[in-house]
Amino acid sequence: MNQLELAEKIAREAHLWQFRRDGVTPYIKHVEAVVSRCKTDEEKAAAWLHDVCEDCAEWNEVELLKAGVEYGTAFCAKLMSKDRYEDYDSYIAAVSGNHVTRAVKIADILSNLADSPTDAQIRKYASALLILLA
Repeated sequence: MNQLELAEKIAREAHLWQFRRDGVTPYIKHVEAVVSRCKTDEEKAAAWLHDVCEDCAEWNEVELLKAGVEYGTAFCAKLMSKDRYEDYDSYIAAVSGNHVTRAVKIADILSNLADSPTDAQIRKYASALLILLA
């Protein structure tokens, strides 16, 4: 199994019982949308895992490495995971410092904007895009 297949397998299992805000749409649909907006296999592998460490308690960078995920992809997954105590602008600044996580975060924001965001989310994402696209 290559890295892209492994990342997809982990994401599908990790998000299996999760749903979007509507309580009906499987969360993996969001992840698939993010992946579809990425260009390289490196970006796509990180996109599959972009919410795994943040939203799935059993996953972190060490567990990803143990599962066979390459260091660079596991690092990106960790970097994409916003700590609940972390300021959003600081998080975006950190994500923007890596070309892979920057591309995945832009794809993530575009996917979120296409999914009926609130006015507050639109403002937050617009601010983040200004930083990520600078």
